[in-house]
Amino acid sequence: MTFIDHLLSPENPPLRHPPFIALLFLALFGILTAVYRQIIRRWRSRARKSRSRIDDFMVRLFTLPGIWFIFALLLNLFSGLLSEDKQVYGVLRKISQIMLILTVGWIVVQVVRALFHHWQNSSTSKIPTTWKLGNGSRR
Repeated sequence: MTFIDHLLSPENPPLRHPPFIALLFLALFGILTAVYRQIIRRWRSRARKSRSRIDDFMVRLFTLPGIWFIFALLLNLFSGLLSEDKQVYGVLRKISQIMLILTVGWIVVQVVRALFHHWQNSSTSKIPTTWKLGNGSRR
């Protein structure tokens, strides 16, 4: 931590330039997103091995919100440094708001998808077998 404080100290002005800070922000976001995607891949492979559909639903549900969470967390951590350049900070805040809207939409779509899947499975089990197979006559 003292190494980072030393790099970003006022005595070392080249590293406090807003483009460098924005580049550092994007590099950390890329690295953390790649790590998160690897974790999601492992969860997805484990969920495929299980018989429960809840596992697939949970992995799918957390895919996009995790990326937004990483972005929002980094934006809050870097807000003191990024606020020096109002234009870059404003753009990143708008991106975060758009990602939040997409995340809420993603969660709603996944919940509706799970509910329809559950409803479809529960309703098909109540249909008599003659309806499922037709009336028994062939043409």
